[in-house]
Amino acid sequence: MHALTALMELIRVENIDFGIRTHILSPGVALTSDIDSEGHPALTVSHVADWVVWLLDRPAHLRGNGPILV
Repeated sequence: MHALTALMELIRVENIDFGIRTHILSPGVALTSDIDSEGHPALTVSHVADWVVWLLDRPAHLRGNGPILV
């Protein structure tokens, strides 16, 4: 995770003049079923996609301080 965060920061710094933003989304395991083994709503691929859309919708001046762990 540290290497990925460092790479993200390097890419961000090198491309800041071009308006390129970087984010790390680390969802862990995303299930293809809507219910986990305990009967609770599970993190699905659709949830991860919603997080990606949310990240892309943020204004350019807002950025996280590190990876988003879901």
